[in-house]
Amino acid sequence: MQTLSELRKGIYENPDLPMCSSLPLYVIVESNPRPENPNAARFGYLESNGAEGIMLFVSPVDAVIKCREFNKEGGHFGVSPFESYDPRRTIRSQDGWLSMYIFYGFAAHGNKLILNEDGYLSGLSYPLHHRFKVEDVEEHIHLEFHQHISDWLDRVHRAVGLPDYPSLVYEQAKSSMAELEIIASTALQIAEYTEPDERKPVQCAIYDPVESQWCFADYDTI
Repeated sequence: MQTLSELRKGIYENPDLPMCSSLPLYVIVESNPRPENPNAARFGYLESNGAEGIMLFVSPVDAVIKCREFNKEGGHFGVSPFESYDPRRTIRSQDGWLSMYIFYGFAAHGNKLILNEDGYLSGLSYPLHHRFKVEDVEEHIHLEFHQHISDWLDRVHRAVGLPDYPSLVYEQAKSSMAELEIIASTALQIAEYTEPDERKPVQCAIYDPVESQWCFADYDTI
């Protein structure tokens, strides 16, 4: 059984892209063309503790689920590989820093998914703040995540009983947006929910698209 970083080896170094990542991650993006930049796009960001960062998803299905929250007011956000994001302008404006939030599952309590105040699933994310040297962001960015990130994700997948989850999401990446939407709809239809409250989530929930079921793990087992 391979980890996400092992699946990625040998295929992520592409100097023709603005940025390449050592982990196969996904972003939420909406085309936002302007006269001066017809290829401009808006990406999904999260602000936490005063730090705004790009939202990255281990699973494209999780990204599709989160897209529904972004599209609630008529947006047209979809899901793309992380490599569609060009972080160079952000890095330069933030004195070399790039903040990222890796969404690896959803918050749960008592095997029920926790809804946020807007009635959407509460995502669980791993915050990362990476600083680049100025000379490293001029033409192409080679973003290699530390091994402890891959190890952490591997522990999460094993804890919920899905040790082969990286292979599952690797197969999902071959699906069309319409197919991902169907998987996401099924996941939301079969889930049980609980309203938000003052308690912190005590479980991580990950959807298994093969068995069409949600899998849960208590935090103290990860």
